[in-house]
Amino acid sequence: GRNLFKFGPEDVIAITHKLHGTSGVFSNILCHKKLTWYQKLLKKLGADVNDQHYDFVYSSRKVIKNQYYNDEKVNPGYYGEDAWGVVAKEYEPFLQQGMTIYSEIVGFLQSGRAIQKDYDYGCAEGQHEKYVYRITTTTPNGQVIEWPTLQVQEWCKSKGLKAVPLYFYGKAKDLFPELDTTT
Repeated sequence: GRNLFKFGPEDVIAITHKLHGTSGVFSNILCHKKLTWYQKLLKKLGADVNDQHYDFVYSSRKVIKNQYYNDEKVNPGYYGEDAWGVVAKEYEPFLQQGMTIYSEIVGFLQSGRAIQKDYDYGCAEGQHEKYVYRITTTTPNGQVIEWPTLQVQEWCKSKGLKAVPLYFYGKAKDLFPELDTTT
């Protein structure tokens, strides 16, 4: 209500259910490939050396979780368990090249510890659910294309995945038709 001034009556809006868990980002994105010494030399000499490839990357909202340092996996961080890695394996088969899924993970960690205290979302101890709230596609030249809300909802449904519960989608003026939008 405090931000109604930011919306016009004709603006299309989506209202979804806020889930209390942890955010995860899961991508099949173009990454730099580690070159051998001779590939580096060839590239320096002007040869056309492919230095990119698609790779599966997953993260929390702020930290890449499957990065490696000296071929050892970096500590999974906050929970001391890799909740993101578990969910990454569940999403990986669905990710096309350039696709990124943004998801909320709710319920419990494998150890039985709650992801968010007092919010189990009907999950049994040690179980979790995941809800997609955003999808993007990144083109090879780096352009990010945002999927519309209804496309995200339909894609999830077609793949047997859960999207965040959608309460309203449409023009702002249609949310409360009793309000006068002419003044």
